[in-house]
Amino acid sequence: MVKYKSLLISGLLTSLLSCTSPEIKFAKQAKAYGFSQNIVQGSHFKHRVYSNALVQDQTGSLHIYLGGDGSPWIGHRWIATNPTPRNTLILKLMQQDNQAALFLGRPCYHGLIADTPCTNTLWTSQRYAPEVISAMATAINKLSKQYQAQQLVLIGFSGGGTIATLLTEYLNNIHGIITIAANLDITAWTEYHGYSPLTTSLNPIQGQPIANNIWQLHLAGGKDKNIPTQQIKAFVDKQFAAELLVFNDFDHHCCWTEIWPGILQSIQTYP
Repeated sequence: MVKYKSLLISGLLTSLLSCTSPEIKFAKQAKAYGFSQNIVQGSHFKHRVYSNALVQDQTGSLHIYLGGDGSPWIGHRWIATNPTPRNTLILKLMQQDNQAALFLGRPCYHGLIADTPCTNTLWTSQRYAPEVISAMATAINKLSKQYQAQQLVLIGFSGGGTIATLLTEYLNNIHGIITIAANLDITAWTEYHGYSPLTTSLNPIQGQPIANNIWQLHLAGGKDKNIPTQQIKAFVDKQFAAELLVFNDFDHHCCWTEIWPGILQSIQTYP
């Protein structure tokens, strides 16, 4: 009986832990890294912000990290009620950054789903729509002024890389962008996976080339089954000043933390 109760309690604890909401898991990881938490009011939405201690003292460049799409769907059939990412890779990358850096969440993500304008289209078909990109740009402009940043480096993982490229049309103080396993051709991506088209979203590859005064570094994994390397290369081939680095043994999530210090160091080499 005692053994049975122990197994039952263990099972209940496992169940409770697995039910921890993704925004709580994300916040705990951010706190463990010593990041401060804040909310910034954008144009129509609130955005969750996590920042390192260096943002208070910086006077030049600010690194802004943008996370992936998270979980817009459940089993690719049902729209999720909470799209917040369950993977904290973006925080692990930011934790290695020795420059002023912050993470900016998307509208309706990270516990802000009750925000009045939120509808589930904002994390499904409209996840890269003009209203989402504009909202992110407004929030970034506020943060840029708050921290007196003279120039920005946008760093986006997966769908965050999509947003980083689209933001170049909305912000005038971007110095460079880095994307990691980014979705840069959303039409090719949905067709490749057989997903529903993102009908009201902007597609980076269909836009004009990013201005040549903004340097670009795009990272791709040779074993990435989510974002094929050729889709990233097709975008890079259309750009004025873009570099593509392919890591043959990496997939969508592994092993970006291993090479991140070197990538951060390379930022210093860009004019």
